[in-house]
Amino acid sequence: MRRSSDYVSGVELGAYLGISRAALHKHISHLKKLGYKIEAVPNRGYLLKKAPDVLFDFEIKSLLNAKILGSEVFYFPEISSTQDFCRKLGEEGHPEGAVAVAEVQTKGRGRFGRKWFSPEGGLWFTLLLRPEGISFERLGFLPLIAALAVVKAVEKEAKMATGIKWPNDLMVGKQKFGGILTEVQSELERIHFVLLGIGLNINNKPPSETIYPATSLREATGKKFKRAEILVNFLSLFESFYLSYKKGRVDLLLKEVEQKLMFKGKEVALRSYQELNRVQIVGIDSFGRLIVKRKGKILKLVSGEIEPEGF
Repeated sequence: MRRSSDYVSGVELGAYLGISRAALHKHISHLKKLGYKIEAVPNRGYLLKKAPDVLFDFEIKSLLNAKILGSEVFYFPEISSTQDFCRKLGEEGHPEGAVAVAEVQTKGRGRFGRKWFSPEGGLWFTLLLRPEGISFERLGFLPLIAALAVVKAVEKEAKMATGIKWPNDLMVGKQKFGGILTEVQSELERIHFVLLGIGLNINNKPPSETIYPATSLREATGKKFKRAEILVNFLSLFESFYLSYKKGRVDLLLKEVEQKLMFKGKEVALRSYQELNRVQIVGIDSFGRLIVKRKGKILKLVSGEIEPEGF
């Protein structure tokens, strides 16, 4: 029914789903209660007029084109943290590509344990990855290709330019609309799994008390967005990038990341290893390190944070 622009008969739907017409009517009634606007016309069938902006697991799967990512989808109206839930999935042996998505997080977090404001209307999810054959050193590039997939997915829907602020922030102009949190479960030199947590301000009001100026896509454009479509577009893009990354094919990805890199060629205030210095951003390398120039010397940084004063 979703993929058709015309009415679909109850007979066709029942045959496709393998259920009786009575069971179909029951399911249609349930979908209407969930907020789906479905028109039923005698002798013509059913037509989906509008879907609610809710991230139901079946809603995401109905739109999904990715083959690996989204292998399992877990939906929560409210949860403490999708990151913590996916950690349990990883420990229990769930397959790569499992996704947990929530309408609200009560204990969402960002880098350095900072609280991540996760109200209704945003897009809060975690992806479970098992990047076999990837070294710890190469993991630094993973959140950047995830960021690339996010900005491309957002630009497709919002029709506006976005950017990546190293190492994990997603920007509209000089305002942050999202971030990425990468956590690794490992033992010695073996990576068991990686948790890729992504939080995006979509239709929600952005937080006011933040270190960096914040916005949402709705605030930036005045439009309301379908979050499920942004999510599935991200999963499709990221799956392609991720498979290339696992095979070591990162040259083209690196070029695309650098095209979206904020402040490239500019001087900023950057805090690294508890020191605050003014540096010129040169670019990114294939390990995700930030290449900067300081006092005439080229340095490659594995961690750091661009201060708001650097904007």
